[in-house]
Amino acid sequence: MGSPAFDELVMVDWSAASSPRTGRDSIWVAHGAALPGAPIRTTNPSTRQAAFDAVTELLEQAGGAGRAVLVGVDFSLGYPVGFAECTAALAAPGGRGRPDPPDRPAWKATWDLLTAMVVEAADNANNRFEAADRINRLTGTALFWGRPQGGVFDRLRWLPPRRVVPAGLRPNPCRPLRATERAAGVGIRSNFQLFGGVTVGGQVLTGIPWASRLLTAFRPRMVVWPFETGFVADPLAAGRRVVLAEAWPSLFEAPATPAGISAVRDEAQVRRVILRWRQAQSAGWPGWFDPAGAAAAAVAGYRPLEEEGWILGVS
Repeated sequence: MGSPAFDELVMVDWSAASSPRTGRDSIWVAHGAALPGAPIRTTNPSTRQAAFDAVTELLEQAGGAGRAVLVGVDFSLGYPVGFAECTAALAAPGGRGRPDPPDRPAWKATWDLLTAMVVEAADNANNRFEAADRINRLTGTALFWGRPQGGVFDRLRWLPPRRVVPAGLRPNPCRPLRATERAAGVGIRSNFQLFGGVTVGGQVLTGIPWASRLLTAFRPRMVVWPFETGFVADPLAAGRRVVLAEAWPSLFEAPATPAGISAVRDEAQVRRVILRWRQAQSAGWPGWFDPAGAAAAAVAGYRPLEEEGWILGVS
């Protein structure tokens, strides 16, 4: 079987900021042709809505020209195995008590749940802490933890500021990390931690609803790797033209900052991913979309295809 041949590459560095933000620790989008040496353009949308609009425009232009696109995002597309089971009794959208359709996979149930519960405005204002508090309360399980203290945040009695189990909740039965995060070995924090130091949980809560909207907008051309493609040599098979994948810039060494490019770390990271992907495509993407470690993870009781997902580039 052949290897994928993408025409364009898009990488999004995400942010869970609650107000418009540019520069450091904000959203950066890199875009360029897959050909080595082609220009890489970066934009710095101040809000998640602006980022959605920017990526949508890129994909519409590519679709009109029949070009194949790889879109990477630097937030997790799934949670550790067991999360979907813990939240299965919650209705989607909203509320509780409605069973999941029998044919809906675990990852999609999670996407639908977060899309229903995490609400945000065009200016980035969002309810991610309130949504996590509600999920903990409705499931009776201390899944999420970490929040600011003081003011309105102290009303969130089911979302503790530290990793403790509030009275009335069960301990989180899930592993703190997914199989792919364990394999990456780069000091990754748990998706269940939402606040305190360098955390990723807020990005996941705000990012998955955004990814869900994007997927809905570009059906049937877009598919989510590996959930909808499986671990295969070529995820573009069967007429697929847009592949959405999880990609973490910290996996790759940082190149020197080119002349004329800002030294903002986030911008350098998205450019770095595009450069590394170009190298991988030139080499035929060996093992990228069908990593050997994923099979071993499934044997060990993880569910990379059904629930957890995988980081592109982790073997």
